[in-house]
Amino acid sequence: LNTLVYVMSVLLFSLLLAFRIRRKVMIYMIANGTGMILAMISGIWIPLEYLSEPVKKIASITPMYWYRVGNDLIMRMDTGDWKQWTSMLQIIGVQFLFVVAFFSLIFVGMKLDETKE
Repeated sequence: LNTLVYVMSVLLFSLLLAFRIRRKVMIYMIANGTGMILAMISGIWIPLEYLSEPVKKIASITPMYWYRVGNDLIMRMDTGDWKQWTSMLQIIGVQFLFVVAFFSLIFVGMKLDETKE
């Protein structure tokens, strides 16, 4: 479930970029650069314990960070601890908010483009 929600947010973010940028070469450049930068600050390539607190605060506004935190929680999870399950559902909820936000931005952008035409 953690991976599914994360993939949805990444796909919608990519669609948002593709929708706003018309040139194919620019889409590739921005998508690759953004993906690498977000992976670096979100603890995908570098463990979270090595990142400074300001970097973690910046990373916490990305779905990648919450995906990583969710995966770390899954690795430490005991099957009978309800508190851990509640924390996991909260992490997935945060990621789902990114899905809703990206979808909303795409929808608003499409409506604004329709009204311009």
